Amino acid sequence: MRIAAACGITQPGEPVALKSTVRILEKALLRPGDARGDCERVCDIVRDMFECASFDEMAELIDLICKASNIEILRFKNRIAEPSNGWRDAMLNYRVKGTTHVCELQIAHTKMILMRKQM
Repeated sequence: MRIAAACGITQPGEPVALKSTVRILEKALLRPGDARGDCERVCDIVRDMFECASFDEMAELIDLICKASNIEILRFKNRIAEPSNGWRDAMLNYRVKGTTHVCELQIAHTKMILMRKQM
């Protein structure tokens, strides 16, 4: 993403692979109620992660993404304030304006990524 590059923020190694078809189906079939089996509601098929050296960098990147004229933010999860099983990051679901496909972006602190690799 050009926005991240402008902030000097990098991806942690290789880009994240697309979610597997098996996992997409699993997520869709395990949804409760009327959403069960609806693959349109799986929002992390196309996903990526950016690594930031500080919380200030994370905030700057989030701010720039939110201000980008070609990106529509659909959901924001602050898993720094409310961790998920000990994992802390900022997660955005977004789409490029004019498209319907929803993508996921995780923005994580370098120390969290290092801890995850050691697990």
